[in-house]
Amino acid sequence: MTSTGANWLQKALFPIIAGVIILVFVGAWAAVLIQVWSFIPSEEAPAVVLGDGLVVAAGVLATTLGTQTASALGFAVAEVRAIKGDSGFSVVAVAQSLRIETYVAVFAYLAIGLAVFATWLFRESAAPELVNAFALSLLGWLIGASGVIFKPTGE
Repeated sequence: MTSTGANWLQKALFPIIAGVIILVFVGAWAAVLIQVWSFIPSEEAPAVVLGDGLVVAAGVLATTLGTQTASALGFAVAEVRAIKGDSGFSVVAVAQSLRIETYVAVFAYLAIGLAVFATWLFRESAAPELVNAFALSLLGWLIGASGVIFKPTGE
């Protein structure tokens, strides 16, 4: 492999892995949401029954993306505080320190999470426990993020 090819691979490997994780997360949760919203409850089947593989994959992916984005945001906050101190700390400074993959992951997690939350609110009786669990997990993630957003500036 040429030096240029190796450099490209070194720079692109982790963004490619991140992109695949995000795409699989979106795909798995889109499959869950489509099944819940297209489901018509009956006496024999009052709620959607998802396949075990989809339940495990969607649950693991939601946990993975939620924890990874939360930790990336937490590390960014710590790095900005370490470099700029409390006087130079701001949400904007934290946002500027993030990589594009983190932005994409956060927006994917929020978009799917909000769709799952709406599903939990409006289709609760048809939704499996997986939907309820992710909706509550999203609330916890948002509450954690709000600690930075609503932090007093000290000025």
